[in-house]
Amino acid sequence: MAEGLLTGTLGDQGSGPVVETPAGLAGPGQFESRELRCTGHTRWIRICHWILAVSVLTLAFSGFFILMAHPRLYCGAVGNDLTPALFELPISRNYRHRGWEPSIPFFVLRMGDVLTYKAHRLLLPAQSLVKEYTHREISSIAAIGTTDPADPRQPAFNAANGAIYDRLRSDGFSGWRLSIEGRVARPGSYSLADLKRFPSRTQITKHTCEEGWSAIAEWTGVPLRTVLESAGILPTARFVNFHPFDDVPDGIDMLDALHPQTILAYGMNGRDLPVPHGAPVRVRVETQMGYKSLKYLQRIVVADEFDDLGKFGNLQNGWSWYAGI
Repeated sequence: MAEGLLTGTLGDQGSGPVVETPAGLAGPGQFESRELRCTGHTRWIRICHWILAVSVLTLAFSGFFILMAHPRLYCGAVGNDLTPALFELPISRNYRHRGWEPSIPFFVLRMGDVLTYKAHRLLLPAQSLVKEYTHREISSIAAIGTTDPADPRQPAFNAANGAIYDRLRSDGFSGWRLSIEGRVARPGSYSLADLKRFPSRTQITKHTCEEGWSAIAEWTGVPLRTVLESAGILPTARFVNFHPFDDVPDGIDMLDALHPQTILAYGMNGRDLPVPHGAPVRVRVETQMGYKSLKYLQRIVVADEFDDLGKFGNLQNGWSWYAGI
């Protein structure tokens, strides 16, 4: 049996080891050589390997940006600037971080955005409600981003709108109007009193920020669906775009716009909505990440087609248009 061995040498073509079979098995006085080819991993395994590698690197890169923007780690249901941190890095918070913009091309972000959007719409229930909490679970909530659109030091300050907002605030927002435009049968504007005449909805929900913090608050307002139906949504309408007093426009599709928990909020925690949190009215899109719940609303435009909202839109600034959770 010692005659049979694996020589460890390569065959004539250099493609694999040669196995020599004992003479008693191959014939009198003869050895037979067979070549074993080393094929390696199949193509689909190699493809999956690289997809996994890219995914892990993307996750690590995203986590780094999130940590640099908000260098605090929490343990518990909520955590933000006003709650104790489990661990905090000794660095200042980057309030002006710009998402993925410096790192990946526009078309890559757009492709990922579309895939996420299509997967959510295909696999998840269309009108499922997000979890609502009790009054005992309400937590402190930090005001970030623009906290005063009339302040020229704010990163998204708009000089013309800032002056208008300052005048409206000085008058207790009595002259404020929310314009409903675009693909509606009855375009018009609504005062704060007009919105409060509609049936209201109060909900206690979690605000989840992409920076890694969260908070629970009570919001009171009118369902966006009620206002849009009052204006008469045209059958071809598919998107709803929000234009605030600062330079942070955004939009959602009609499915989220008609969701029962998507509201135009004018109250927070039993009081009027404070200025740092978006007075006089902000939208609450509970089915998406917190940055989709725009503050300081000025106009709502209903559209037939997708609008990336130009240079101030999410995609041009490194943010996903769809941020479903």
